[in-house]
Order: sequence, then structure tokens, then C-alpha cells
Amino acid sequence: MNESQLPPEFAALIGRVQYVQRKNDNEYSSSCPQCGGAIHEDGSFPDRFVMWRSNKHGEPFGICLRGHCGFKWSSKKQDAQWTVEEREEFTRKRIELEAAYNAQLETRLTELSAKIMEQAYFEKYHNQAMDDQKVVDYFESRGVPEAWQRHLMTGCIYDYRVTGKLSVYESIAFTIPIWSETGRIENIKLRIGSPKHDNDRYRNFYKSGCQHLYNPQYKTATKAKHAILMEGEFKADVGVIYGGLNQVEYRIYGVQSKQPEERLLKKLSDYDAVYLAFDPDAYRRTQYTDQKTGEIKDGHVAVMEVARQVGFDRARLVIPPRDAKFDDAILAGYSFANAVRMAIKPEKLR
Repeated sequence: MNESQLPPEFAALIGRVQYVQRKNDNEYSSSCPQCGGAIHEDGSFPDRFVMWRSNKHGEPFGICLRGHCGFKWSSKKQDAQWTVEEREEFTRKRIELEAAYNAQLETRLTELSAKIMEQAYFEKYHNQAMDDQKVVDYFESRGVPEAWQRHLMTGCIYDYRVTGKLSVYESIAFTIPIWSETGRIENIKLRIGSPKHDNDRYRNFYKSGCQHLYNPQYKTATKAKHAILMEGEFKADVGVIYGGLNQVEYRIYGVQSKQPEERLLKKLSDYDAVYLAFDPDAYRRTQYTDQKTGEIKDGHVAVMEVARQVGFDRARLVIPPRDAKFDDAILAGYSFANAVRMAIKPEKLR
């Protein structure tokens, strides 16, 4: 069995855990920092300490599940009493690991983009969609006119096999190439036409192991002053097409979650300000169950967590319309440009 590299989020545990195993892109396991663990008699690695790079609150978290010591670790509340020198060393290692991880990921994305272009499935799906008026009408109903469909190269798969939450079935799937901030295609987003569960609605065609920044203005080389983040590809499209914003002043991007990877947010470091145009549920405080006491506690507010990562001095909150998503509201006549002009600093909600 091959030992994996400790995820950068857990760099503080370097030297305290061994036999790191990668279960999937989010979950790892290892020996426990507190109660240890050795190789099993059958040669398999110990896996008593389980690490999630992003738990349900969007934070790295680890717990000893199989060693029964109950040791817990999070980046905000660490158990150990470190010296100043140790902290500095762990910080240095975390930065090194994160840089190495991002470099490896960039290599993978470059290779994936080349594969996507070589296979050219997105062109096939686009061409058959442009010959089907029902598909053209669907995208127009979502706020993407035919001319923009040709620009974005949207398409469809008629008999996509969906491995859903409750069943496996076939459905038409609408395709949206994910044009990155550099103008390359990094993936193909699928919108399942007839999902049998809410969790089945969206997925990436290629398993990239990461989120992507979506750039509807991928042919525009002009540098904008500010960036605007919206949840999802359709919202970003509608914001660009109907938002009424000066495209030299603002560049709109779509993110695939209301808690996007920090790696993506760092790509926006050159913008003077980053406007967060997230839907109303991103402003609601989450709740979670304390594993020790069973008590239900308040969690985080997603939009404020993103603002913290961007930096409270550069982040701006575009307050969403009441009980409506931005794309629906814009298509109904809502002034997105005015909402952006009225954006507030996060400190006003803290």
C-alpha cells in the first residue's frame, strides 16, 4: 500500500501522524496523533484517525474514530501546546505543502484541459444542441440567448446515465463547458434535465477532484477592476448578459459552491475588490450537532466565511433580493447593477 502526502490543511500534524492514506479527494486517514497506531498484521496501514479536508462546515477536521481515544483536531482549535518556533515551522511547512499541492493540481488541470480539447465531446454536444430547437429553447428559458449559446458552446447529451442518490437512470443532460479565468476549458458541467433527487441536478463530466472558476467572458482580454462571484454557471451567464454592468469595471465569475475553495479565491488577488453576489441561503447560519454532547450548535454563515478568506477589506456583499435567486430576479426585471452599486462591506453584518 502506498503512503499518501498529508493534505496541506493538516500540515500542523506533520511528524505526529504516519501511514497517511487517501480515501478520496476529501477524506484521508492515518495513525492517531494521540494514541498512535501501527501497521496491521495483514500489512494494511492503521486508519484510526480520519481527516476531512472540508467537513459540513467547510473546514478541515480530524477525529480518532477507530482508536477510541476520541482525539479531535481542527485548524481553529488545536490541542497541542506548541512553542513559537514549532508554530513558525508548521506554518512554513503548511505554505510549502499548499504550494506543492496547487502546483500538482495545476499540472493535472493542464493535462485535463488538453484531454477535453482532444476528445472534443463538448463540440459534439454543442453541435447536436444547435440542431434541436427544444434544447435551444431550454437555454433561452434559463437566460442564455442563442447567440450566447454559440459563444459558450452549450450543448446536450440525450441519454446520459445518471448514478443518482436513490437510483441509476437515464436523462437528457444539458452541458456547459467550464471556461476558466485563463480561457481554457477545465471541465464540462452537466445539468440533469429530469433529476429524480435534488442532489442529482448538477455534476462535472470529468472527475477533476476540484472546483472550477467559470468565466463566461473567456474571450475578453481586457483587465477589469473588480471581480463579482455568483453561485453557478447560469447565474454568472445571466449576470453578464442582463446585469447591465460595465465589463471593464467588473468581471463576473461563477463558482460551484457557496463555499468555494480558497485556491480559487486566491486567483482573484489582483482585483481591487471582490463582490459576493450569493443567494439568500448563503446568509443563513448553519447548525450542527456537537459529537460529544449531542447539543445543536450554531455554525457559520457561508458568505461571511468567503468574505473572511477574501479579506474583509476587499470583500463586498451584494445583498440578494428577498426570497429569490439572483438569476430569477434579474430575468424578472431586478436591477443587478444597482444592487452591485449598493453592496456593503462585511463589517456591517458582523
